[in-house]
Amino acid sequence: MLSPESVQNTLKSKRKGRNLRPCYPCRQRKVKCSDTRPCRRCVERRHEHLCSYEPPSKSCEPGGPGLTKRRRGQGDYGSPNRSQPGSPQHASTPPQAAPTYHAVEDAEPKLNSLTPATSVFLGEQSVPSFVEEQISQGVSPHDDGAAEIRQTALPMLGLQPSEQELFPQWQTSGEYAQSIQEALPDKTEILELFSRYLHVVYPLNPFLLDIGRFEIEIGRLLEAPSSRSLQNPQIYLLRSKPAWTALLFAVLASGLQCARVRTSDDKLKCRRHISTAFHCLHLAQASVKPSLDCIQALVVLVHVLQNELLTEAAWTLVGLVSRQAQSLGLHVEKTSLQQDGSNGVRQVQLWWIIMWQDSLLSLCFDRAPVTAVKCTDPFHTLVVGDKELGYQEAMCALTHVTLKISARRYAFDLTNSANTTYEDVMRDFNMVEQIKAKLRAEIRVHDSCRSIQDLVHYTCFRLHSSFVQGALLRPSLNTKNWRYLAPSQRQELATKCINSYKNSLDAYLNLLATSTSARRSWAMLHNGLASALILAITGQIKHDSSVASMLERLFATLRADSSPSEASTKELWDPHERGLWALQRMYERQTMEATSSIMPLADPVMGTISAGAGNGGVSTPSPAPGPVPSAAEPFDIDYFTFDPQSIGEISAFLPDNVTDGDLMVDDVFDSVLWGSG
Repeated sequence: MLSPESVQNTLKSKRKGRNLRPCYPCRQRKVKCSDTRPCRRCVERRHEHLCSYEPPSKSCEPGGPGLTKRRRGQGDYGSPNRSQPGSPQHASTPPQAAPTYHAVEDAEPKLNSLTPATSVFLGEQSVPSFVEEQISQGVSPHDDGAAEIRQTALPMLGLQPSEQELFPQWQTSGEYAQSIQEALPDKTEILELFSRYLHVVYPLNPFLLDIGRFEIEIGRLLEAPSSRSLQNPQIYLLRSKPAWTALLFAVLASGLQCARVRTSDDKLKCRRHISTAFHCLHLAQASVKPSLDCIQALVVLVHVLQNELLTEAAWTLVGLVSRQAQSLGLHVEKTSLQQDGSNGVRQVQLWWIIMWQDSLLSLCFDRAPVTAVKCTDPFHTLVVGDKELGYQEAMCALTHVTLKISARRYAFDLTNSANTTYEDVMRDFNMVEQIKAKLRAEIRVHDSCRSIQDLVHYTCFRLHSSFVQGALLRPSLNTKNWRYLAPSQRQELATKCINSYKNSLDAYLNLLATSTSARRSWAMLHNGLASALILAITGQIKHDSSVASMLERLFATLRADSSPSEASTKELWDPHERGLWALQRMYERQTMEATSSIMPLADPVMGTISAGAGNGGVSTPSPAPGPVPSAAEPFDIDYFTFDPQSIGEISAFLPDNVTDGDLMVDDVFDSVLWGSG
């Protein structure tokens, strides 16, 4: 005898999938629709623009067509029950800096929603904000004219929520499910890739706001039975929001990148996951309807594109994500981070993550950052009181210093940033030292690490913080920069710069032994090789035996990872192969000179600083290759700048018609890493 459950299961398994709903004009005229967009009848009657129209949901509040239901909140535009000035509610709740206008929520519930309803941010000097402020202070807030202004202010700016899709869907639901089914890996591969992301990528790049919630959704996806019923994983994704599906494929692509050995097939799969993620973002209309899910997916894609060496695309996406985050008001400081509960804290953290990505690319490219705006400052927000910092918090605070370095050269008002003083440079340098001092003991001191993750966090933060300090002081290695500073000040800054790059290289070598991300992360590989290049270009190999030994470790590690048996496998990208090749040539030449020299090895930095008198406390350096400065101009030749004898090793990377005298550290560094090869 059949049980009711078996009957229901049989009916569900035999149920046909739903076709696309007929368009609104065909439903009104009660004629058959071709189920395309635009449909055949709408094309024949020449009103294609009406084919994708859908009337407002009946669940919306009354108040006239075109008005949407907004969540009540402080500063909501047009809130009918706004508290009156002087009322207890008004007095107990501090006002925000600017109102936030909330968009309508979906009429039908969607699965896997990680974020609340989308909101639109307007600055306090905008016309709607000014009107709202005047109304809230007025004697007659229920005046008909004021109510009309409330209803029309946002549409005047084009910020009203749309009642229909802005772009026609060129895929039916069946075609969308088919494309997802073709791109989605099997359950075993999904679990493996997510496990890689969770244990290798995420600890060093925590770009998801709620990794626990995302992990639960992955579990539900894997629990869906692989059968012909409607509950298979593909249909589960079809019922999910496209933005969450885009985030899933971005995470899978990131998991593919952190394999120890990447084959050409892995690279092809990764590019396919990236393409599918962008396709899902198109379906979610992420470019015109930003949400927290879409922004998270784009942030992960920025990281993935960097590791694919598509850094120009990553740079472009950071600009888009920054604008979207500002439109949602993520950068605006709340009166209290506890005011909105955990959601408010997460939104601030998402803005800091965007700043993290922007600061990295801006520092590497020496371009103007897009997130260097007045916002909730992570440094002065986190580095306060006695609270210790974790890895993510410390990296966000470090981002603030990095953006200051990148934005200083591109200030709009050049009169305020004409000359950077010695005090300004040391203030920024000491800010990084303050962040280091606020770290938890487990990631501040090497001997206090309690787990392998603590060790990786300690080493990775040391890599990034030392590289940022070196970048801050790098102008001291160029004879064209900071010539208005005293010679002793320039010498001190150059000393700290060289030591910072040595610490950065040492941290990268230690990270190579403990984490796969050191080889797969473009940011870490770039910072490690860049530190080694600058030390070699400035001639530190022949002056400091520790630099030579670190380069030996670097060559042994990176060359050992390359597999000559796999012709399709390439461990390093072309720019980094060029950098490693140039490093090896300079290492061989400088070590030969150091061995054949009868001169004892001097300290690479302090050897040029005299403890005696003369020349403002700076004595003539010890004999070294190259011209010796005259007594009248002791700093015309800076012994921390480009080593002229390195021209043979790097000549293949330099532009034509460039003389030795025109070369500086920055020129050689950029030519080696970014030159054509």
